[in-house]
Amino acid sequence: MRDHHWLAAARVGAGVLAGAAVLAGSLVGGASWQVGLSGAWCTGALVFLAWVWTSIWAKDAAATAEHATAEDVSRAMADVIVLGASVASLGAVAYTLVEASGEQGTTKVLLILLVVATVTLAWASVHTIYTLRYADLYYSAPVGGIDFKGDEAPEYRDFAYLALTIGMTYQVSDTDLQTKKIRRPAIRHALISFVFGAVIVAITINVVASLLNKKS
Repeated sequence: MRDHHWLAAARVGAGVLAGAAVLAGSLVGGASWQVGLSGAWCTGALVFLAWVWTSIWAKDAAATAEHATAEDVSRAMADVIVLGASVASLGAVAYTLVEASGEQGTTKVLLILLVVATVTLAWASVHTIYTLRYADLYYSAPVGGIDFKGDEAPEYRDFAYLALTIGMTYQVSDTDLQTKKIRRPAIRHALISFVFGAVIVAITINVVASLLNKKS
């Protein structure tokens, strides 16, 4: 268990260091601060997501239970940092869209792609955090709280299924939530997902409008 003691902080720390390097390089290269922040976020989020999913994807139920309930004093702090950064990155998205509206050609396309990447990675980071969170809550005593409709103990991939279902539909499908300890974070998860859904719609409208204006 000791190996897991600061694992969450290490994941986030690696992402922060990678993002800081990209931010510094972007600003030195003459990019605007909002573009630098978006690039830094994308880099940090990629490091975080790659670390998490390569660590948990192949774990069976027993390994999932052990990993999810490992004592990690940094987990709550790391979750808050990642969730906060995911939501805050939407601010950089707004500024980058404003900058893109004043550009033409390749520069405009690259800025729009950066916006799409920023939102996509923020969206993925939120649902990754909740995948880990649901596994932790399920396997913490008393074990249970989610009905996966089977006799097999759930793996991380099952919790990813739950997280993505809530993230894309703001509700559960065939995985009933049976306890308050699961339902309460699920409400927060659905609300955050709704915000991201609204932002994605707004970005889509902005991009379509830009393309139509270009044609006219």
